Amino acid sequence: EEMLATLFMDVGLNSLQTLEEHIRSMNGNDSWRMASHKLKGSSAQMGANKLSGFCLLAEKAADEGLEKKTLILEDIKRGLEEISLFFKYRHM
Repeated sequence: EEMLATLFMDVGLNSLQTLEEHIRSMNGNDSWRMASHKLKGSSAQMGANKLSGFCLLAEKAADEGLEKKTLILEDIKRGLEEISLFFKYRHM
């Protein structure tokens, strides 16, 4: 269980880094789309439905502008933080 949590957080943080990098550089929308899709799937597998929903919104917003993506990214960050805290307190 702890290994799954670690793997999930690795995927989550890597995806988050890709999304943040996209916001900074507005490089191709494919990187945003792939990162949000990957985190959506990982979140769904872990039962993190709220985060998976935010990632679905992000994936659908791949061709949207910076303002909308920034708002969705804040939700994804918050969702990952909540899950990180859950794992932290569960394994204390």
